[in-house]
Amino acid sequence: MNHPRREVRPRPDDERGASVSVLIAACIPAFILICGLAVDGAHQVSAQRAAAVTAAQAARVGSDSAATGRLNGLDARQEAMRAAREHVGTQPDMACTVGIDANDRVHVEVSTRADTAFLSIIGINHLNARGAATAELRPV
Repeated sequence: MNHPRREVRPRPDDERGASVSVLIAACIPAFILICGLAVDGAHQVSAQRAAAVTAAQAARVGSDSAATGRLNGLDARQEAMRAAREHVGTQPDMACTVGIDANDRVHVEVSTRADTAFLSIIGINHLNARGAATAELRPV
């Protein structure tokens, strides 16, 4: 027995699917923000790692220069600070502060910034990153 097919037409007051649209409209900005935190956060961690490596290298260079300066009769403290600053100066977009304490340990702090890809949408154009290291010259 064949029944005649009835065409189903949506009623004018039918709101099926509207709740899904609202859910998607609310979730898309949250998804973009989460992606931004993940991607731009990874860039910041990478910049922080690069700053820490540069600080360690600069502290070591400063300490080595202090040893050479002592052997040559130069002011070892000034030589160490100059060499550490010079090393950081070779790295793009990095700035540093260098200090030497009373025990002749070379302290280097490097700062840089990571430009954002996703978070610039909400006005965060860069994230700051820092790294620090200390090197000590010990007599043998």
